[in-house]
Formats: sequence, structure tokens, C-alpha cells
Amino acid sequence: MRRPSWCCRLRVHDDMNKWIKIIGNALTVVAIGFVVWKLTTQHIDYSMLLRADAILPIIVVTVLQTVIVLTNGFPWTVVVSSISNVKVSFFQTMPVYLKSNLMKYIPGNVFQYVGRNELAARYRLSHIQVAFATVTDVLLNVFSALCISLAFFRAYVVTTLSRSRFFWVALAMAALILICAGAALYMRREWAKSKIVQYSYLFTRRTVGKICLCLGYYIVALVAGGVLFALTFYWLLGEPFSPGPAFTLISAYTLSWLIGFITPGAPAGIGIKEAVMIAVVPASVSSPAIAVAMVAIRVIATIADILAFFISIAYERLSPAEHRKIA
Repeated sequence: MRRPSWCCRLRVHDDMNKWIKIIGNALTVVAIGFVVWKLTTQHIDYSMLLRADAILPIIVVTVLQTVIVLTNGFPWTVVVSSISNVKVSFFQTMPVYLKSNLMKYIPGNVFQYVGRNELAARYRLSHIQVAFATVTDVLLNVFSALCISLAFFRAYVVTTLSRSRFFWVALAMAALILICAGAALYMRREWAKSKIVQYSYLFTRRTVGKICLCLGYYIVALVAGGVLFALTFYWLLGEPFSPGPAFTLISAYTLSWLIGFITPGAPAGIGIKEAVMIAVVPASVSSPAIAVAMVAIRVIATIADILAFFISIAYERLSPAEHRKIA
């Protein structure tokens, strides 16, 4: 007896989801390998982190950084739920998000985003919708960091972007894509109208409120990351504290994160962040101390990423099965 076509499509879909999970697990192993390789082969003086007076600051900053990493998937959860119009909980997206988060250490800077589509494979969501949610989440993240950076380093940001060949190429490509997309939508305007009606729930006040909530979260999280860097600079290195330079450090750290984030080919922004920090922080702040603090916070952030990942694994193993199901 011949099987119905829908049955064959379902089998193909299940096979694709199975391979997505296998590839995701393989990339996770590769990512952990890259993390270990980075930590063992780079010229890092770990003795500064093993001093008796440094243990408490490192523990405190590492725990706080781990909390930030654990909660960073919250905006993505909100966006996935909004776009798919399906109730998805944070505890369902957290394991996927933290697993893909480790993949940012793999050269290429794309695996961490592609890896998030494992959520679609796990819960039979639309791969296109999950991918669109990831793109939206990234844009919200970048926009939040850009707002903070422009507020305090407007001249540097404008000068750097105007001199960046990559920025102008990316801007030209974005403009070309928008023009092509606009032309395609105009040619298929009836289809576009039907899609607008289908996804009309995305244009409600409630959805706009959720987007604003995500922006607010990212602004708080980015400022919190800057505060942790300032704590590392003053507490771990014993540098003299001053409110003005401390505020500058927090803002500059956000800017360095942004440039490291959008720079292609730099795994986790390593090397880019340090160069930006030294370039933008005023001469009144010790550049050698900044370099040391950046190395320290990089090690701490890497450890926090790994800790958050293993916490998510422990949660998956210990949580009841019904908590991992889409309603």
C-alpha cells in the first residue's frame, strides 16, 4: 500500500531534525575543544588570577557573569514566542541557547546562530520562524549596544564606521537586499498582503511592548557586563577608584563588545575588544592595566559560558519531561 505524501514529508522532516541534532552535538564538542585550545595556547599569565587576594573577586565576578549568560536567552525566548505565535518558555529555549552560545568560539561567527535552529528540531517549530527570531534578536542586541555606545562615544563610533571598508560594503549589501526585497514584494503584492494578514499579530501593541522589554533587558545586561569589567579593573587589579573613569570604562566596554560582536572572523571578539578598549579609554586610565583586565575578564567570561552550558545540561537531566514540552 502506498504511503500518503504527507507521511513521506513528515519522515523527511524528522530525518532532517535528527541530523540537525547530531550536527549540533558535534559542533558543541568542537566548540569546547576550541575553548580549551584558546585558554591553553594564548599568552595568559594565570598567576595573576591565582593570587590569594584575587580568589574572592574572581569568584564573585564569575558567578555574576554566569547569571548574565544564563539569562541572556530571555529576549530570544520572547521573540521566538512572538514570531511563532506559540507559547515557548525560557526553560525550553535555555538549553539550546547556551549550547549554541559555546559555538561562538568556533571561527566563522555563524555557528552560534545556526545552532539555535535546534529549537525548531526539538519542538517541531518552523525553521524559518526560529531563524527570523534569531536575526531579530541579534538586531535588538546590536541596536541596544549601539545606543549605549553613541551616548558616550559618538565621535569615535562615527569616525570608526566611516573609515571601515567592511561597514560600507555591509551597508551597500543591506541597501541592495532591501531594494531587491522591495521589488520582489511589489511584484508579489497579493502574496505579501496575505502574509501581512497571516502575521498581523506581530503588529499589535502587545508585540511592540515585548520588543521594548527585550531592548530594556539588553541595555541592562550590557551595562551589567561593563560593571563587571570595572569591578575586575578596580577590585582584582587594585587600581584606584574614581567615579568618572569608572563610568567611562563601563561605556567603553560596551563599545568594545559591539565592535567585537560585529567583526567577522573573530571568535567571541577575541583581540578586537582589547584593541578597542585601549584605543577609546582616556590616557588618564592605565592602558597596561586595561589590557590585563581585558584578559582577566575574557578568561572569566569563557569560564562563565562553560559553567552556564553545564548548568543547562544538568537542568535538562533533572527537570521533569513535561517541563520540556511545548504547550
